[in-house]
This record gives sequence, C-alpha cells and structure tokens, in this order.
Amino acid sequence: MTGTLGGPIRFAARLSASATWTVTVRDAAGATVATGTGAGARVDWTWDASTAPTARYTWAITAPQTRPATGAIGNAPAPLSLQKLRMVPSVVTPNGDGRGDEAKIEYRLSAVARVTATVQDVLGNTVATVFDGARKAGTQKLTWDPAAVNDGWYRLLVVATAGSKQVQTSRRFWIDRTLAATTASAPGFSPNGDGRQDDTTIGFQLQNPAHVEVRLLRRSVLVATLLDQDLQAGPQRLKWDGGGLPDGRYVVSVTAADSLLEVTQRVLVQIDRTPPTLRLLSLAPITLRVSEPGTLVIAVNGRWRKLAVKRAGQLKIGYRGAVRGVTAYVIDRAGNRSRTVSARR
Repeated sequence: MTGTLGGPIRFAARLSASATWTVTVRDAAGATVATGTGAGARVDWTWDASTAPTARYTWAITAPQTRPATGAIGNAPAPLSLQKLRMVPSVVTPNGDGRGDEAKIEYRLSAVARVTATVQDVLGNTVATVFDGARKAGTQKLTWDPAAVNDGWYRLLVVATAGSKQVQTSRRFWIDRTLAATTASAPGFSPNGDGRQDDTTIGFQLQNPAHVEVRLLRRSVLVATLLDQDLQAGPQRLKWDGGGLPDGRYVVSVTAADSLLEVTQRVLVQIDRTPPTLRLLSLAPITLRVSEPGTLVIAVNGRWRKLAVKRAGQLKIGYRGAVRGVTAYVIDRAGNRSRTVSARR
C-alpha cells in the first residue's frame, strides 16, 4: 500500500494463483467506505481518498482459498476540544484613542471544526457575530472591532462543531468608552524654575460624566493623589509641577468610574532636574560627546543650527570647508541645558 489520506492510496499485491480478488476499506464503525475488485494473480487498485475525513480506516485484500492481507490507514481524530480562550483587553474601549479600541481573541482547537464566535448581552441576546467559518486544528487568533456595540457587560461565546460533536467556551468582558486619550504634554520635565519645561499637563477626554482619580505611582507604590473628584464630560487638563518629588520615573494613573465600571489609563512621566553634559572632542572632524538624548544647538563659523540627538555617546558633525570655530550646547528632553562648549582655530 502506498499513499496517504487526502490523496490517492494504491493497493498492490501478488497472489499465488490467478483468482478474483477484492479490496475493502472500512471506517472505525465497520462500515464500507470504498471497495474495488479484479481478477488475476496481480492485485492493483487505487482508492481516491482526497475527500476522506481524517480518521482511522482498516483495509483487507481477499480472494477465495487465500489468507486475507489486512492493515490500517490514518489515525483516529483527536477528541474535539476548545481550550485556552483569551480576550485582551477584558475592558474594550472603542473611542478612537488607539488604546484598547479592538479586542484580540485567541483560542486553541484540537481538530478541524466549524467555529462560530458571537457576542451576547446580559439577557443572552446575540448582538454581534465575530466569526463564523471553518478552522483548522491549532491556535486561532482574530481581532474584533466592537465599534457598533453599545457600552455594557457582554459575553463572548465560541462554539466549535465537527460532525455530531459540539463544544463551547465563553469569556465575560465589558465595553466602556468613558475614558480616552490620556497624555502628558511633557513626558520629561524639570521643575527647577528655569522657565523651560517646569511642569507637565496631564490631559484626557471624558465621553460621559465620571468620578476621576489621578494618582502618581513609583515602582507600583502610591506617592501622591493629584485629583479625586466628579467631572463632567469633555476634555480635561491637569497641570502638575512635580510636587517637590525627587528625580525619577513615575506613572500617572487616571481612573474614571461611571455607572458601569472603572477604567484606567496610564502614562509615563519623568522628573529630571539634572542638566546633560557636552564635551567638544575635535574640530577636524567636528566631534562631540553627549551624555543623553536631546537637541544639540551648534554654531559652526558663527552659523547656528539644531540637530536631534537620538542617543548618548560620540557624535560627529559633517561640515564642508574649513572649520574656524565651534560653539555648542545641548538641551535634554526635560528642558535642561548643558554648559556651552566652544573652541577656535
């Protein structure tokens, strides 16, 4: 026998004498799914198994007064199961701010099946069909945009069907558009009174009235509460001057609680009062060393320009012609300015 399920399978054998022979293929229940006959001392018959479902089959070659030849093809399909259903995030916020606007759905299917994924409301009514079609065995991933579904509590129901077997699993989730677009005007700022980026503004949008808490965390520890009050719908702005806190990285956590649930968005900010350092290493070519990213302000032969510095380290400035003098300073992302360096020939 040569070949596999999903294509032609050829049965060939030689008899000790010429006879009428029969090849029979049966499924796991013993029902005949294919048969072929012929006459002579040579058996040669091909079964077109291109549409045969994945399963275990037995075959037999028989002839009068001859011991049958038997064997098996394929494997029994794995029991149908639907496991490891995940939906991220569990609170979907389709308000167009680019945070949690879509749901990522993942699950694992043990065998080929028809899968239907639907969204049901609190009363069990289907309000959306996420997917309906055939799926292969293995991990499945899809993305769903719930823009057409109202805010509320819902259940994602995934049903897999293969023949008479059906399995299902579900996950609870929420849709809430109340809080959107939390930002910081200056992710890095330097509250040192020099007039450059001495504060930052936390901005966010409320689609509905809500009770809002704006908290400041460092290494997951609460260090300050910047706001705790009821707010009306609309754009919100909160200026913060660092509150005398030491330099470092902080997380601004904005939580909006409406009649449905609480939704939280976070934004990173950094307090940095330390000015960067700048060294002029060479005039030919112009080479400087910068301690951190920022904006380099440089004059070559009296002509000023600005250059973005993406990383700390050595920086070479291309210039055509003779360099008679260089003056430069750097401003980091928090607005701190280095000392000015200069050299002339």
